Order: sequence, then structure tokens, then C-alpha cells
Amino acid sequence: MDSTVATDRTNVSLESVQKLIQETPALRDEERQYWAQLVPTMNQQQLQQLQKILASEQENLQKIDDKYQGELKAVGEKYLQKWDATKVQQDRQARRQEEQEHAQEAQEKAEALLEGWE
Repeated sequence: MDSTVATDRTNVSLESVQKLIQETPALRDEERQYWAQLVPTMNQQQLQQLQKILASEQENLQKIDDKYQGELKAVGEKYLQKWDATKVQQDRQARRQEEQEHAQEAQEKAEALLEGWE
């Protein structure tokens, strides 16, 4: 019964280690194949160590991703705000231009009207 439990733990470890090998972005395909072939020959201690290494790597990569995702979001928000401010400024400038054009048209119409009274 104890050997079955040990075998079950080894099988779970084999599966979890093989899953980690397949999921890690740090390995190239050739390296994945190498480790996938090597895993069944490893003893429990080696499997645990490899699992620990791969899990630690995955955690570290996730921390890096989270850090840069936060920074990327902050940069995106900064430029979005800047873009919004630029767009607002452009819209104001366009409205001013239109107002000036309308004012000039009104002035020209008024002058033309006044010339007709003379």
C-alpha cells in the first residue's frame, strides 16, 4: 500500500513536472523534448528539485510580467491623458478658427450691407 502511494505521488509529480516543462516560456522546443524524455528516468528527489526550479521560474516570470504590465498600463494612461489633452487643444483651436471665419464672414456681410446704404 505504501508503494502505491509513493507511485501515485511520483506519477503526480511526473505529470506536474511535465506540465511545467510544457508551459515554461524559458525553454526552447528542443529543451522541452530533452527534459520530457529525461523526466521519467529521474528519482523523486530530482523530480521535486526540477519542479521547484520550474515553479520558481514561473513565479519570477509572473512577477516580472505583473511589474511591466503595471508600468505599461501607467504609460498607456499617461499618453492617453496627453492624447486627450492634445485632442481637446486641437478641438479648441478648430472651434476658434471656425469662430474667426464666421466673424470674418459676418464682418464682410455687414460691410457689404453698409456699402449698399451709402
